[in-house]
Amino acid sequence: MTDQPTLIGVLQASLAPVTVITGAGLLLGAMTNRYGRTSDRIRSLMQDYRNRRHDERSVNAIVAEIAILYRRARMIRTEIVSIAVSIFCVSITIFCLFLNLVYGNELDVIARTFFLLSLCSLIFAMLFFIADIVASLRALRVVLSSDEELFGACRERIRWLKKVDLSQEFNA
Repeated sequence: MTDQPTLIGVLQASLAPVTVITGAGLLLGAMTNRYGRTSDRIRSLMQDYRNRRHDERSVNAIVAEIAILYRRARMIRTEIVSIAVSIFCVSITIFCLFLNLVYGNELDVIARTFFLLSLCSLIFAMLFFIADIVASLRALRVVLSSDEELFGACRERIRWLKKVDLSQEFNA
């Protein structure tokens, strides 16, 4: 009879770590998708590079974009590893809570430490995710700037959008 409240306590204590695993798993899926798209784009640009070696302006833009994308791929890899470490640490936390229940060991300090490590790893991954978003915008700028006519038209459209009150457009 005394084991039942302890089991309930462990299940309640495991709820937050399991929620972290769920959220981290969703982030891991999104980051893996971003990594795949970045890798595919690099491969596509490498093919474009081979086909346009004679056009120096295009080659420079392609090389610049590949460099940014490669940097992004490395950041995304760090994000993925950090999320995986976070999930691992949460799993160790739950395991320690369970061992504490079954064997009565005092593993609370270890469980808390691993949960803290999990959250730190998650924060680290989010910082790299933010850096990746910034780098992706740079890659878009490189692509746009390789076509001066398109870049100029986009710049003018952005200036126009800043001047126009879009709320009036949608309320009409």
